[in-house]
Amino acid sequence: MTQRRAYHKRLQCAKQRRLQQERERLRREQARAQHTLQALEEAIADLALPETVAAEVEWRLKTQGKLLSKIVGMMFPPGVWLSQLP
Repeated sequence: MTQRRAYHKRLQCAKQRRLQQERERLRREQARAQHTLQALEEAIADLALPETVAAEVEWRLKTQGKLLSKIVGMMFPPGVWLSQLP
């Protein structure tokens, strides 16, 4: 085998080895994520929270956003940030 062919063969083997290592790393990360998800689901079930927690949190965020807009509106009335009318 010539030197050039051996060089390309080593490059190809190194590339395949890196791909295999990346596949293994991805498999491990997916397994870890699945395990973490199961543990999180068990922890939420142990807390015995109601099923509507997400809806309640969403409602609270909306009301806080409305409150914030009211506060900003009171601090900076339209006359302050609009250009002067003729």
